[in-house]
Amino acid sequence: MRINQTNELRIIPTPLLCLLTFIFILSGVIGQDIGSTDVRFLSDEQISQYWQRAQSEGYSLNQVKSAAIARGMDPAQADLLVERIRELDEDAEGGGGLTQSNLRGLQQAEGMDLFLNGSEEDLELTPFERKLFGYKLFHNDNVDFSPNYNMPTPGDYVLGPGDEVIIQIYGTSQESYQLTIDPEGRLLIPLLGPVQMSGLSMNAARIRLKERLSKIYSGLVRDRPSVFMDVSLGSIRTIRVNVWGEVQRPGTYALPSFATPFMALYSCGGPTTIGTFREIEIYRDGQLAETIDIYQFLRSGQLGALARLQDNDIILVRPFGNHVEVLGSVKRAGIFELKPEETLVDLMDYAGGFRPGAIRESVSLERLNGGSQSIQDVALDAKLRLIDGDKVIVRKGADPLIEKVQIEGAVANPGAYGWSQGLSISDLVAKAGGLSPEAYLQDATLFRKKSDLSTQTISIKLSEVLENGTPFSLEIGDLVVVSSRYELSETPFIEVSGEVINPGVMPFFEGMTISDAILLSSGLRNSGVGGRVELVRRPESAQDDFEVEKFDIPSELFPFEQQDLKYALKPYDNVFVRQAPGFRNPSFVAVEGEVIAPGKYILNNRQTRISDLLPRSGGITDQAYVEGAHLLRPEQDLPARERARLYLQNVERLNLFLTQQLAGGTLSEVERAALDARLNGIRERYREILLNSGEFESDSVLNSAMDSIFIDRPREYAKISFSLRDILEGSNDPENDLILRDGDRIVIPLEPQTVKISGEVLQEEAFARYQKNLRFDNYIGAAGGYTPVAKRNKAYVIYPNGDAKRSRSFILFKTRPPILPGSEIVVPGGRVRETFNIDRIFGLVTTAATTYLLILTVQDRTSQ
Repeated sequence: MRINQTNELRIIPTPLLCLLTFIFILSGVIGQDIGSTDVRFLSDEQISQYWQRAQSEGYSLNQVKSAAIARGMDPAQADLLVERIRELDEDAEGGGGLTQSNLRGLQQAEGMDLFLNGSEEDLELTPFERKLFGYKLFHNDNVDFSPNYNMPTPGDYVLGPGDEVIIQIYGTSQESYQLTIDPEGRLLIPLLGPVQMSGLSMNAARIRLKERLSKIYSGLVRDRPSVFMDVSLGSIRTIRVNVWGEVQRPGTYALPSFATPFMALYSCGGPTTIGTFREIEIYRDGQLAETIDIYQFLRSGQLGALARLQDNDIILVRPFGNHVEVLGSVKRAGIFELKPEETLVDLMDYAGGFRPGAIRESVSLERLNGGSQSIQDVALDAKLRLIDGDKVIVRKGADPLIEKVQIEGAVANPGAYGWSQGLSISDLVAKAGGLSPEAYLQDATLFRKKSDLSTQTISIKLSEVLENGTPFSLEIGDLVVVSSRYELSETPFIEVSGEVINPGVMPFFEGMTISDAILLSSGLRNSGVGGRVELVRRPESAQDDFEVEKFDIPSELFPFEQQDLKYALKPYDNVFVRQAPGFRNPSFVAVEGEVIAPGKYILNNRQTRISDLLPRSGGITDQAYVEGAHLLRPEQDLPARERARLYLQNVERLNLFLTQQLAGGTLSEVERAALDARLNGIRERYREILLNSGEFESDSVLNSAMDSIFIDRPREYAKISFSLRDILEGSNDPENDLILRDGDRIVIPLEPQTVKISGEVLQEEAFARYQKNLRFDNYIGAAGGYTPVAKRNKAYVIYPNGDAKRSRSFILFKTRPPILPGSEIVVPGGRVRETFNIDRIFGLVTTAATTYLLILTVQDRTSQ
């Protein structure tokens, strides 16, 4: 299995291998022909055993279902199998239902942890590759074995054809040579001739060049030299190295002459899972030059004696010798390759040694003996040889009983303290620095482990134990909790609301006044200056009424010294700071589109209408599309019936999603029925609001109209239609010339040139050029015509200003709405059931959360 981490998690199994493996698992567990299996008669143990084995192979619930059907299982039986598995998971996890791990197909805790915390390189490796010690070295993008070209040329570097040699002469003579060794291995020095260089080390080359150049520069070899020489390496040559055997990409590689064997191995992808990491052979001129042990590099960082490769070297990786796995309480669990002479002690060294608490005296050794398997406990013996396939398990000892006791709560220094025979509660309290002043002395709670490891509580009269010296000895692991008097009672508070900068709940303090409460709320808003304070106080008994007192706020920003506001508060008082009479925040309306002066305008009064504002914006331009003018109003400012219409659209959108996206998915029948019941309840409440609004004559008319509700994305603004033409012509219709509210946006667009056709037409979301002589059916034809599930008689038109008109029919006669520029023709459809695939599973958690959030939001808004 391979997991790619992109925008979403996708599981890409090797289809044939995974299917064959699954068939083997399912057939092996159920023990009969899968096509005739009746899942109802399988025990929970059989289901659990099968699911555990399927999980270990990385199967998700959806893959289990698909593979079972492919093997011949009846789809209904496959659904029942998935349901049985899900029920067992819920029981095991405390009713958690669908979990993130089984939705993503990473059922194992190790796999989920790897997905959440592992690197991308880890995700690309199989579980076996991740456990194989050393394998990740050659599959890590952060590792680079490229040579360092900035270092001085090593003295033992062997020159060869293609190397560039730089010779600097300085002193009484000045000269510079930059020469390349030719294919014959020579440097051709001007005025001197060829000098053989190939096969010489840098140190030997310096001696030979000095000797030959002394014939030109005699000052090089005098007792007191007057000429000096420096030799360095410029561009290096490329060598060809052959890598064969059990490697990822065998072949011939062109490498720089500084390359090490590790660079060659990294270039070919390293050994495969069956290649050796311990005895990699390097052949030179037909002879074995060196054997490399990768473990030596991983443990000590040593590259081996053969520091650099040479041209035509051969690297041979043979199959591994012995693979031994170490599990349990070790620092580095995994699969290690051992040489024949290495022992259990060497294996534990590779594993990094024991973890704290591990049993060190012996380990469990599982060994395959032909067709059988043996398990034995063996001592950590340096002479014990391990063979291929052995598995060593290091057990963790029982958690030691720590000789401690703990005290928490109202003491000076809570925490854990050492236990000793005869330690009493009085002694423990003294160790903790004594009780805090707020400690509740009547009762303390002692938590103690019983012999069966269950916990019992013991109530202690703390005052008697401390004051009278009542003996009470503690046992190892006891926990004493001393409560605070403040924790056992409601903390007194007051609440400040209204025209203050930071309203809210704050603690009550003795002697607190109204002035203090306003001060702690960061003072008054400008709207509260000159206003009034109302103080509401709880009654003393259930028969009494709430007390209400009023205090005037002076017309100043800092009224804290006002004597009336020095009124003393009591716990749980509510302080309301009322707005000053006549104070109003400015209200703004935006005029957008084709007007002379678009922008924001302040409302003069609360009765400002559209006709009052248009002259202030300079009037409309010549390009204005009068029929498309509309008003956008924030949803929270809409009347109840308009909000009900919008919220009902959200409910219908949610139902459409559940119908189309989750059809045949992982929601059980019970879950879907519960959601349907909730949706229907919400739908009926909003239908009742709409029916009571008087907009519809009867419930049947409402139901017909609801079929034409335009389902669109959630909007912050509601589109309200009005006739701009009537307003411009002087009509005084108050129902058309709307009173404006803060946040309204009047939009007057350009004349559009298109008509949109959406819904159940063959060309989804089609646009057609508006033509005056075309009718409703012509535009439907331009979109390819109706789909088979289209409800033709219920098609409707949404006009640019937001009005909508639906088609009507009487016997054999149909009346279609007229089409204007910018209109949208919507064709509703029937119920569509889509297939549910693995991609949808990955979004199920988010989808479910969004679904419930939307339901709760709709309900919350309804209750307001």
